[in-house]
Amino acid sequence: MTKDIRLSIGFLDHPKTIKIQRTLGSDGILSLIRLWAFSAQYKPDGVLTGMDADDIEIASKWNGMQGALLTALLTHKWVDEKVDEDGSKTYVLHDWEDHQGYVCHSEDRSKQAKRAAETRWKNKEKCSRNADSIEGAMPKDAKRNAPSPNPLPNPSPNPKKKEDIIIPPKIEDVTAYCQKRNNGIDPQAFIDHYEARGWMIGKNRMKDWMAAIRTWENNKKNNLLFQQQPSQPEDPIEKAKRGMGL
Repeated sequence: MTKDIRLSIGFLDHPKTIKIQRTLGSDGILSLIRLWAFSAQYKPDGVLTGMDADDIEIASKWNGMQGALLTALLTHKWVDEKVDEDGSKTYVLHDWEDHQGYVCHSEDRSKQAKRAAETRWKNKEKCSRNADSIEGAMPKDAKRNAPSPNPLPNPSPNPKKKEDIIIPPKIEDVTAYCQKRNNGIDPQAFIDHYEARGWMIGKNRMKDWMAAIRTWENNKKNNLLFQQQPSQPEDPIEKAKRGMGL
């Protein structure tokens, strides 16, 4: 049995929904959804066979003016009316199969699953048991059952540890982090540098790329300080000695 229905995210803004709301208020929309839920459970093909206007409004839990709900549903094309050869009317949910295909074919799936289950049981009944000769011979040749591998399946001889698996950062993440810290580091240069080294720092795998960027920042600051230090003036005595070849 079907347990849910499909409801489009644009349902509440659909022109037909708005028309129902203008005609019947929000209770009309709620009753329409209740009619869909009722049909999914009891009329999965969307054909409301044997149901007249009162039956439909009772299934929808409509408490307004009698006949107003069905009239509005017919007017705004939520429900279609079909006249049979004998003149009797049958109400059908509009485009039900297109919008609720999973519900509409639920009975077919149920029958198919039942047939598959019956087939499995028949095949199981046809299977014969192991030969008696094998059952009798095994205890003579084997003292105990072979130990089963544990765990199953056998683990890889060299399993990778979680910390060994490096996921390189995306260029967008590095760019955003560098911009946030306003450090002037070229994100592409950072990625190219460590990509060429297999994301290794020395002999160890990188564990925190943000920490690596902060290290670049410190190195950059130290280099700038070294470059900006004024050179010490030369001692005039030493300069004179160098001039005299001493």
